[in-house]
This record gives sequence, structure tokens and C-alpha cells, in this order.
Amino acid sequence: MAGVRKGKVEIEPSIPKRDDFSSSIAKSQNPIFAQDALASGIKPTFLENKQIKSFASIPLVVRGTTVGVLHLNFLEPHFFSLEEQEIIGMLASQAAVRLRMPPWLPA
Repeated sequence: MAGVRKGKVEIEPSIPKRDDFSSSIAKSQNPIFAQDALASGIKPTFLENKQIKSFASIPLVVRGTTVGVLHLNFLEPHFFSLEEQEIIGMLASQAAVRLRMPPWLPA
């Protein structure tokens, strides 16, 4: 499934491996908002050679089941305010619901 991206797309989205970063977000169902990607202590493979300064990783959950993970990457340092985190969470919830809807229902 393709993602929405701004800028140059170098790789296609993939299904996470059982032990990678996206999989751990999906299993924990807890979002991560990293203002400083390098200082966060988290080393997902998408940070390698991408010059990402800040990121957010949000599980897409419907009725207790994770249906995907949303990653937001910033090439410049970014502070995620509480309001912004709540808005991102609401958008992620809406995306998760849509992903679980039968394909025959209109969007």
C-alpha cells in the first residue's frame, strides 16, 4: 500500500518485519513523538542516512487491533505540542477506521 509523501520518494512502504521498529509500535500501540531523533535513543532503520531530525510514529488502532503505523518525518528539528499530538492522534484514528472499512463502502 502506498503512502502519502511530500518530496522525493526513494523507497516504497513495506510490511514490517516481526522485530523492527514499526512492528514494535504496532505491538505496543503507543505513539512516539521524538523531538530530537538522534538523542531519542531510538534507532529505527528509516533514520539511517535520511537526515531526519524529528519524527512521530503512531499506531493505527481500531477496536484494539493495530491495522498499520503512521510515520511523520521532519528534516528540520520539530517540537510536537500537546495540541499537535492530539490532532495527529485524531487523524491517525480516522485513517485506521478507513483502513478497516470494507472496500465496497464509499470513502
